[in-house]
Amino acid sequence: MTATDDGTLLLRAILDNPAENTARLVYADWLNENAGTAGCVCHGGALYSHDSLFPGQTPVGVDAEGRLLYGTRCARCGGSGTVSDGRRERAEFIREAVAYPHCEFVRLTGGNPFQLLGIPEPEQGVVVGPRSDDPLVNDANRRTWMWGETEDFGCVVHDMVRELDYRVDRGFVCGVRCRAGTWLRHADFLTAAHPVVRVRLTTMSGRDIEAICDRVRERFGRQWFDGSQSMYDVLRAAWPRITFELLGE
Repeated sequence: MTATDDGTLLLRAILDNPAENTARLVYADWLNENAGTAGCVCHGGALYSHDSLFPGQTPVGVDAEGRLLYGTRCARCGGSGTVSDGRRERAEFIREAVAYPHCEFVRLTGGNPFQLLGIPEPEQGVVVGPRSDDPLVNDANRRTWMWGETEDFGCVVHDMVRELDYRVDRGFVCGVRCRAGTWLRHADFLTAAHPVVRVRLTTMSGRDIEAICDRVRERFGRQWFDGSQSMYDVLRAAWPRITFELLGE
């Protein structure tokens, strides 16, 4: 059994028994034992700007347009060019979330929720505030997530790039709010790595309905449809473990 297989089997135990804490803690132990490093998003330990940080700073090069670039040590990796792969941080978060489930949202908003939840972080964020002619300013103003309290879905982490709202329970995503097309693009990953039990779909187009029906046809064949099924029946057939809500109904 390889480490990857072991992690997959442990995740499956969590998906099969979402109410149990033991499987989550065993998975956290596996994450901690298999933690490592990954390359930082910076350029070999340095970040670059068009502005000098102090008088007399020596430029380190020029950009594609010939403008001077000044380098500074990356605060994220400390100049090493490598960072944690996130497994150790995720393991600690799962343990804390199981022990103190009502405090996990505070931890999420105080760190990187993508890392803590084991969700790949988008490479490009959304520019918050006025755009600038300087692309480096825009890069500095990019955000990939925000959080908030919603009236109909509780506290959520909002994935600004994928346009998904995540509800969290004991270290894992338990609920998702998004458009139907967005759910179709990300459902396979989320349902394989998180015990999602509730999904609220805010909009659903005719194309989305056809794509969901195609998913059911691939699984059960065309004979499954006899004309009596509601949209909830179709969704339940496609994702039997999940309770769906359609906004406005």
